[in-house]
Amino acid sequence: MARHGSFLIKRVGRIIVYKAEGIWDVNTVIPFIREFKELAADVKKEEWGAFGDLREWGSVFPQVETELTQLYGWAKEHNGIYEVLVFNSHSRLEEYELQKMVDHGSAQYLTVHELITTDPGEGIAWFRNYGFELKKEDLFISE
Repeated sequence: MARHGSFLIKRVGRIIVYKAEGIWDVNTVIPFIREFKELAADVKKEEWGAFGDLREWGSVFPQVETELTQLYGWAKEHNGIYEVLVFNSHSRLEEYELQKMVDHGSAQYLTVHELITTDPGEGIAWFRNYGFELKKEDLFISE
């Protein structure tokens, strides 16, 4: 079955780096979650984080929200307490999507330390402040 949207994902030290594109359906989110958990398996005994480039992401089909909320819970239970999310802008749609997650009770799954930004460089510096090593070359950026 064809999937909507796509992703690139890898681990750099103790950071899961990913780039999401398009509108995700269940056929996209299931492989993403599987790969995310596989990459985190080697680092989940200590604190780790995720760096998500969502500048080309178009959101998700409604049934996918539950899957992603559960991934937040899994990550937090396995020491994934740092997260950077990079959007194109702090648009109303993105604010709406984030607020909707909070309103539906998933606030308990938000990471302990989180940065939402439009600048990948700010995210890199933010991770460095917490002692992580990350460079622009580690990201899926074609600029």
